[in-house]
Amino acid sequence: MRYAINSLGKRSEVLFSGEIGKCEECAAVVIGRKGRIRPRHWYHKSKNDCDSWHEPITQWHLQWQNLFPKKYREANLKDEHTNTKHRADICLNNSLVIEIQNSSISIDEIEQRGKFYGKDNMIWVLNGTTLATHSKVEYRFIKEEYTCYFQLPDDDSALLPYYKVTSLLEDLFKLHDFNSSFIAKPAVQNLIKSQDLKDYYINRWGNIYTFKFNCPQDFSAIEELLQRQFKETLLELYGNEDRYSDYEVQLFFWSKNTLNHGIVNIELIKKYWRRFIDEMKYPVFLDNMSGLDDNYLFWYQENAIIRKSNFINKYLCYT
Repeated sequence: MRYAINSLGKRSEVLFSGEIGKCEECAAVVIGRKGRIRPRHWYHKSKNDCDSWHEPITQWHLQWQNLFPKKYREANLKDEHTNTKHRADICLNNSLVIEIQNSSISIDEIEQRGKFYGKDNMIWVLNGTTLATHSKVEYRFIKEEYTCYFQLPDDDSALLPYYKVTSLLEDLFKLHDFNSSFIAKPAVQNLIKSQDLKDYYINRWGNIYTFKFNCPQDFSAIEELLQRQFKETLLELYGNEDRYSDYEVQLFFWSKNTLNHGIVNIELIKKYWRRFIDEMKYPVFLDNMSGLDDNYLFWYQENAIIRKSNFINKYLCYT
């Protein structure tokens, strides 16, 4: 259990081992543990957790919960008809429950959670590292064009370099100088000279770069490379990290189409597959899947790959 009511009457995480608190759900005495291996947590003094669905907290749990404001984490919910209470990993303003599942779970409990949380809707996020260890997602890109650009912060119609316009900086940022230095970077040159690259060009404003390839590419790797080279070029030309922040540079990347439209033949190869996953009726998203970059989730029912950032931003709208 991550949160309890501390001696000051506030909802809090464990501050030190042996700390005494009160369970939010049943008001029983709980004791804090704070060690080097397991994440800090509260446990019931009676050794019997009042929530039969509880499972040990992991760093992976915490990382997911921390993506959302504190008041939505470990939400205590009650069924007014049965007087049953349970702690949801995340419950948003619209009553959507996000269950973060790291360990095996029985089919009976899956059904029970669906009935308890699902009346207002729920989704599952599963840890592929523990629940789909030997399974793998295979896919290939079919889109061969990749573009990045940067623009002014107030959505100006004219695409120009993105920087604060002041008398000090007005003449400092010269597109020609930047483009020459950026294109000359060894990593960018390696991309340009690659046998897979058919063509590249910079638009007439000087801030849009388009790369066309002869064959499918891993655009996530290209995005990481270009973003790093872009920042390095700015720092080399215009100063240190503090000075760099003056430009408020934002880069935007996209393949010619969105991720799922740019991929065909997505295949989940099941090996030692946890069959209880097939019994989950609500949407299942698998994190840490073999074959996928850390930035992506696999949506099981839709056999689709989605950006983790898009998933998070979508549900942050309900906080």
